[in-house]
Amino acid sequence: MIKKQILFFLFCPFYLFGFQINIHQKQLDSLENLYNKGLYNEVLNALKRINFNNTKGVEDSLFYAKAFYLKANSLYGKEKYKASIVSYNSVINYSPNTDSGNNLKGMALFDRAFSEYNIQEYITSYNSVKSAESILSKVKNPNYDYLISIYADISGSATDYGYYNEAKYYLQKGLALYKTHKNKIKTDKNQASKDILLLYKSVVLYATQGKEKLLIYNLTQLKKQRNHRKFNATENLMYAVSLNLVGDFYLNYREKLNLKNPLFKAEKYLNEALSILDKKSYPDNEIQFKFNLAKKFRYSKEFKKALNINQEIIDLATKEDARIPFFLAQRGIIFLEQKDFEKAAAVFHKMISAIHSKKENLNIDYSNFKPSLELNHTGLFVEIADMILEAFPTRKKAQSLASKMYKMGLTQFKNVYYKEEFSDKLKEYYNLTFRGIIRSKLKDSQTLEASQIISEIESIENKLDWKNFLQNRTLSKSFLPDSLFTQEQKIREQLVDARIKNDSLLIIELTKKISEHRNYLEKLYPKISNSLFTEFSIADFQSKLKKNDVVLRYKFFKDDLYVFKITQSEILISQVDFDEKQMITKYISILKSGKENIEMASKLFKKLIPFQIKTTQNLFIVPDQNLHHLPFETLIDAKQNYLIHNYNISYASYLVFINQRKVVSENHQLKAFLPNYTSNLQGANEEVKNIVKFFPSKIYKNELASKNSFIKNSKNASILHLAMHAEIDHKKPELSHFLFSDNEEDKLYLEELYGLKLNSDLAVLSACNTGSGSINNNLALVSIQRAFNFSGVPSTVSSLWEIPDEATKEIMIYFYENLSKKMPKNKALRLAKQRYLKSKTDSNVKTPYYWAGLIVSGDINPISISDNYNFYWIIAFVLACLGFVLFQFFKK
Repeated sequence: MIKKQILFFLFCPFYLFGFQINIHQKQLDSLENLYNKGLYNEVLNALKRINFNNTKGVEDSLFYAKAFYLKANSLYGKEKYKASIVSYNSVINYSPNTDSGNNLKGMALFDRAFSEYNIQEYITSYNSVKSAESILSKVKNPNYDYLISIYADISGSATDYGYYNEAKYYLQKGLALYKTHKNKIKTDKNQASKDILLLYKSVVLYATQGKEKLLIYNLTQLKKQRNHRKFNATENLMYAVSLNLVGDFYLNYREKLNLKNPLFKAEKYLNEALSILDKKSYPDNEIQFKFNLAKKFRYSKEFKKALNINQEIIDLATKEDARIPFFLAQRGIIFLEQKDFEKAAAVFHKMISAIHSKKENLNIDYSNFKPSLELNHTGLFVEIADMILEAFPTRKKAQSLASKMYKMGLTQFKNVYYKEEFSDKLKEYYNLTFRGIIRSKLKDSQTLEASQIISEIESIENKLDWKNFLQNRTLSKSFLPDSLFTQEQKIREQLVDARIKNDSLLIIELTKKISEHRNYLEKLYPKISNSLFTEFSIADFQSKLKKNDVVLRYKFFKDDLYVFKITQSEILISQVDFDEKQMITKYISILKSGKENIEMASKLFKKLIPFQIKTTQNLFIVPDQNLHHLPFETLIDAKQNYLIHNYNISYASYLVFINQRKVVSENHQLKAFLPNYTSNLQGANEEVKNIVKFFPSKIYKNELASKNSFIKNSKNASILHLAMHAEIDHKKPELSHFLFSDNEEDKLYLEELYGLKLNSDLAVLSACNTGSGSINNNLALVSIQRAFNFSGVPSTVSSLWEIPDEATKEIMIYFYENLSKKMPKNKALRLAKQRYLKSKTDSNVKTPYYWAGLIVSGDINPISISDNYNFYWIIAFVLACLGFVLFQFFKK
């Protein structure tokens, strides 16, 4: 956190209208004078004599808000953080909705964040800072000193959580604001000037991110400033910390970046940092610098020096020092590297006790462990557990301790993970945690049950997808004004343009706007909030499976691949024991080339499905990474049959999308979109012409099948059928798109598709590559098929590669015919493929290339278009005719 600063000129001047306002101003001047002298008790006593219950207008509200602000700051000065939060809340409540009031409200939120930070409510503190930014950035003449400090603070927090693009974005905003308004910014002579603050935060970002050139550049700029003018104590501290961060960078990235002489450089920068640090004034920083120096000696195998310095910093640290777990972890790791398990285990117990946030003592078996709010404590647990097993792979006590640490790591991760997006840092901790837990489980260590493991994975991973699916599904059925829908769509169009131009900072800003818009809708319409994600229940999920249903949930953690078999009555875990990850990619390439490889298909079946599935009818596949591109129908079982001959196979991005349809469509039409291209899609024309026979339909052809027409008309359909070209952008998946014509401007990008509010039961994407995509930071597949799920459609049929036109047409026609017979979607597609194969005598067109690329994902329930649909239309027509006859009769 940036050091708290309260200056008398932070209060915006206001005009004195009348005698009462003059009295208010004199009272404030007197209170400010006391506060600036550090006489906090006198400020608090004087405030007791003010009556806060007589608010008559804006001026009174602003006066009371400023008075409470002084009270809150005085309480903060007395280190009464909880009481100060109550007073900051009063400032927020009293501040009127004017520029002056909002300025004060934003300042109070930012200052409140420091109090929250001091009582270790880190996430709450971060959210307060973000709220302060949201308010102050909209004020015409904000307090620029505060706003720049807020940008710097958010950047620092984003860096800590591993959201590096977000950190860079706020630094850029701070720099732009400083350049434009630096003449209006007044900084206390004891505090860092804003240009030094922003340079320092840049060093923090690039040291953490591992960007050597940018790190050294910003350090050099700091050094130039220091040579150019005399730094005050705060600025000198920032320079010393920057040197320490550069030294730490060379330690942390010595192997990853293959740096030259990293240990030598690290020691040089750390010693320089210690030499210029005012150790008497900043003992905490001395401890931190020496901690990194001990780390350097550990890496250079100088264990005696490392232990001596480590003991020195433990002795220097106070009991309240939040870094003690890291100091103890360092000591335990040194003992591990010396192969002394007993000493290491004893120190790690002290470390866990220091993290434990309950007042009661930690049990010896850690059963009462309560997590802290520090993200990096997750890293301590899982990284140390890995080190323990690496040092003592066969020792039972070591295995037991590591297993418990993985479990505590998960508890810690869940307590601090609050966003719906994964940063690289979070993803690393997440993967290490679950890899360790499952490895322990398979070794029969005391860890989580299989049901608990899969529940935790689903709850963490599918939060964003399920939230968006339900929210869009709810919005599509609501009667909200069209302007609220088009607002997000316009932002997404701008986002597409930003992605095309590769403007990363604008991408973050526009993504932030979409998030704010969604939050606004949730507050405005509580029903939307009520429909959002709740914790995943594996027991509830199993209860909805049928007797012959089997779900295979695949998951990569680092390089380990695991598969969960889930049925009504059991959950099993197995590790897929083969190193040839490339074999999957190679097999997919063979299929796409129009060939077969029986031996590879049989081998993959044995490896990927290490369970008994003979009695299975419905086989649900939840793939991960490159398994998303594999059609499991093409694997060959022990009887040398393709799986398509015996199983109804479907896919899903998460378990929650399997048979979890919670909103029944009230639509009764199939809507088909068939654009006109220079090179006419003859097969697609015949396909659409035939499938509309099976359901009440409306066809949008040629110019009626435009992008705008789709956005306008796609909401009210039970089935959406898109017979058109699609292009996948593997470098920037969000720029993958449907082509509604040969016109470049008539593209519907995946980014725009995310924002549509659809209410269909099924989207059939009769275009090439609509099911393929790449993995994003959210750990889910980015593809057009997933975007339809995002938009509120529970089920899709899509293609994994470009399938020949004639084969697509035939399979689609058979599929729709089966759907019209009320068949489940997975069975309808399987029988359609089998019928296609039976109809062919030419073996060349019976290879998987022609039929396996089409897959069904998500909900498999039959389409429920009402049988009475045509009947109602006939009744309506008869009534209309009768009305016309009666009208003519009475007219005469």
